[in-house]
Amino acid sequence: MEKVRKETTPRTPRWSRELLNLRKIQDTLAKQKKYSEAQKTKQQADQMEIREHGAWKAKRDAKIGAMEDQFLRKQNLEMHGL
Repeated sequence: MEKVRKETTPRTPRWSRELLNLRKIQDTLAKQKKYSEAQKTKQQADQMEIREHGAWKAKRDAKIGAMEDQFLRKQNLEMHGL
């Protein structure tokens, strides 16, 4: 089961275009020394990242759960077959 947890895709979250764009805007504003605007953008991006990470984790956990159930059913059938 550890092998499944390590190898199940997606291993890392894929961030949305909107989030990546907010991060670029944040960097640009910081370079322009507009720190208050950069901070607001950072807060928006952080909230979006938390939501996307939660969705990614839920999707991955569901996939791992389904694979685990399938493995247990297969193992149970093999035990009853013997």
